[in-house]
Amino acid sequence: MGNAFPSILSSLRKEKGLNQRKAAADLHISQALLSHYENGLREPGLDFVVSACDYYTVSADYLLGRSELRAGGFMSPSKDADEHAGVCMRSYSQMFAFLESLESDELRSGAMRILAAAVYRLFRLFGGDEGCSFDRELALPLVEAGLIMNELKLTELARSCGAQAETPFELAELAESEISRFAGMIEKEN
Repeated sequence: MGNAFPSILSSLRKEKGLNQRKAAADLHISQALLSHYENGLREPGLDFVVSACDYYTVSADYLLGRSELRAGGFMSPSKDADEHAGVCMRSYSQMFAFLESLESDELRSGAMRILAAAVYRLFRLFGGDEGCSFDRELALPLVEAGLIMNELKLTELARSCGAQAETPFELAELAESEISRFAGMIEKEN
């Protein structure tokens, strides 16, 4: 079995937002055995591979690291690949230009963090940064982006209800140590 299997298995579980205990129960194995599979300490049998493929809705080729496509098969170079890449780059550039035109620094910052997180998530979904466990570098921006966007939603809601204040409340900035502690708690669940 390839060395990609453990990290792919772990990534699929985390994408579903499951801890090892829940995934193991759903897959009818012990949490310890799932941990061994995810850490590369044991190799599963065919029955488990089939169950995991059904559970995560992926092909065995994908789960075993033999294909980049979740449904199986291999990507073939597209004659339109350059055109698609160009469209994506132009769209991304236009989005950043639009965000730069916004008056609200908080909105701009929150939206940029969300875009960066989305691009990184796509990178991870297509097998980039293989073998990486929980992303502390990504957790901090995601938490901050969520807080910023929620504050902005509440501010707009308050304005629509006739609030006079520029912002209806002040969100105390979380210290980086508090966010790191939060990220550590999430990491322990996984």
